[in-house]
Amino acid sequence: MWIAGLLIAAAALSQAPGQADAHTWVITKKNGERMFGVAAEDQFKTMIVKVRRDEPWLGPAGGDEVSIRAKDIEDRYLEPAGARRDRIRKGWEEHGGIEIETANGPGWVLKEEYELAEKARRMAGAAPVPSPDGTPPADEVAPAENAPAPGVSPPGFLSQWGVHLGIAAAATALLALVARTLILL
Repeated sequence: MWIAGLLIAAAALSQAPGQADAHTWVITKKNGERMFGVAAEDQFKTMIVKVRRDEPWLGPAGGDEVSIRAKDIEDRYLEPAGARRDRIRKGWEEHGGIEIETANGPGWVLKEEYELAEKARRMAGAAPVPSPDGTPPADEVAPAENAPAPGVSPPGFLSQWGVHLGIAAAATALLALVARTLILL
């Protein structure tokens, strides 16, 4: 019990300064541009406000930290949790994302990436994961053209490497002949 309390206290103390009170803000610049970002309240008291963008569907760029001059900010307000959930859902759907169930709970991925992962899973022979929209998985991937037929043993060492060994032996013999001819001259 004491160990659990110590671990919780250590985790709370190890947070970076300003991160414990970070919230998602809706920021409107004077030029009319509106952005969503995560920042601590005390960031807005400085001349340069550092905000981490909150647009995960853009990949790594969706979480970039941007710097905004405080005098360029016209308005800012905290984004309500429900509004953020709706905005995230709408953003993912507009950019081709689908919601899937993960080990850590529901999460969003691009549909193309989900289909590629399913294709890789089928190629590896793993059990198919049901699609988030309820459709059955696509048909199995056709076997490769050069794959051995079932029940046929793979080719042996000499049948695979015999030609290579023959070329290497011929090149060695030719090299020896040239060296012997040059030495005898």
